[in-house]
Amino acid sequence: MKLLRESGDSGLRKEAASALGRLRPEGALPALAGALEGEQDPEATRAIVASLGQIRDPSSLPYLEKKARLAPEKEIRLAAASAIASVGGAEAMAILRSLVTTELDPGMRRHLERWIEKGN
Repeated sequence: MKLLRESGDSGLRKEAASALGRLRPEGALPALAGALEGEQDPEATRAIVASLGQIRDPSSLPYLEKKARLAPEKEIRLAAASAIASVGGAEAMAILRSLVTTELDPGMRRHLERWIEKGN
């Protein structure tokens, strides 16, 4: 978790995030959520949101929703929405239904609609 916070190398931060998602150690979710707020590298950001999706903890949904709504890069919005779908549950489905109504990109809307269909 220290690499995720302190490394100046975005590749190492990406690998650290991926490892936290796979291993799911105690404290992974707060470490990933904290790293997500300050991460500038798109690859590392995608790794962080994917790891939050792997952990499947509903408490990650506010962080993922923020990225799905506000990230300027479509790839990051898509990764965050995918992670929301991975978390699953009623709250995640409500977020996806809300996102589909505000997303401007048609391709992104199609992905959201598929995840909603699978979740229902």
